[in-house]
Amino acid sequence: MTDTEPERDVVLAWLGREDAVHYQDGRGQPPKDLDNLSEQERQAVLAWLELEDGRPPPTLPDMEEVFMTHLSDEHDKAATVAWLMQSRVIMASNRLSIGQKLARLAANVPSEKTVAVLKTVGGTALSGYRNLPLALRVALPATVLATPLLGGAGVGIAAFGGAVGVPALLVFFLGVSGITAVIESLLNTRDGEGLFVQGILAVIATDAALIRMNKGAREAIVKDIAPPGRQSLSKDRNVLQAELLAMNPLAFERHVMGFFAEAGMTAWATPAGCDAGIDGVAKDGSRLILVQCKRYGLDNSVGRPAIQQFKGVLEENQADLGVFVTTSSFTTQARDSANRSNKLMLVDLDRLIGWHLDGFVLDNRETTVP
Repeated sequence: MTDTEPERDVVLAWLGREDAVHYQDGRGQPPKDLDNLSEQERQAVLAWLELEDGRPPPTLPDMEEVFMTHLSDEHDKAATVAWLMQSRVIMASNRLSIGQKLARLAANVPSEKTVAVLKTVGGTALSGYRNLPLALRVALPATVLATPLLGGAGVGIAAFGGAVGVPALLVFFLGVSGITAVIESLLNTRDGEGLFVQGILAVIATDAALIRMNKGAREAIVKDIAPPGRQSLSKDRNVLQAELLAMNPLAFERHVMGFFAEAGMTAWATPAGCDAGIDGVAKDGSRLILVQCKRYGLDNSVGRPAIQQFKGVLEENQADLGVFVTTSSFTTQARDSANRSNKLMLVDLDRLIGWHLDGFVLDNRETTVP
């Protein structure tokens, strides 16, 4: 018995049940309601859809060719790369549920040119529809995925709701590996770090919130781009505290930005951005989040001047939220200053440890779990 057979048994058992929903127009085989899957069934479906041995999806080369053929203009290419980069981060998150991923993908609206290309890609993907496992062809009829993309009447699956269309195409026909392959083709590189840097440059060049940033800040965050890299640390509070305090400043910045990336945000550290008061940038949909990190000793509290300066950075760059993270604490005056702004969040050592042990919380809203 192969590793995938138990997963397929779970999927087939699910398909054999009667908990189905109908198309809005009443036509065709009603697909199953993906919202009502058990966790085991969800994992089985995801595992079955993902690449089992590194092979690309059957139609991926054709998809890459379509993207390359229809994206000759550099600005259109950059906009598409930026959209794909943001979509890949969402898809790669192991902290988001299926529903959360679909909601974020739906909110990640591509440019008109990208949509036009995706209509062509949709036809290419559907040409390989027969290569999908039988159970998935039964559960996800081609017309449900294709119609919203190709301009037909509005149909959909209840579990997808408004997310049917481009996000569904990403989830079921590309996946993380497929998205990466398309980006590699568009950027003509297979170097992982180079791809990340070029992809972030595309985001910076085309994202409205990033374009609005102060010129000096934009130049600083472009000068040096470092991928997020959350390290695997101890679950013991005392050991974890010692590990955080022992990190070098750049490793700490990348580690902190890893929380944002794992929550499905496009995030990166900006080593040269310290000159502009920015150590990290995150995009949460349309929201621009700027981060400052201070890997201080326990006896070196962050004072009011640092908070005042960071508030100025947020205002100058029209940021939606600023997050000031430190391995020490904040003085009373610093907290008083921060409390006068509804766009500033302070994360001291205790709260940072909470991110590790209890889950990543932003704006007093839990966005993921450890």
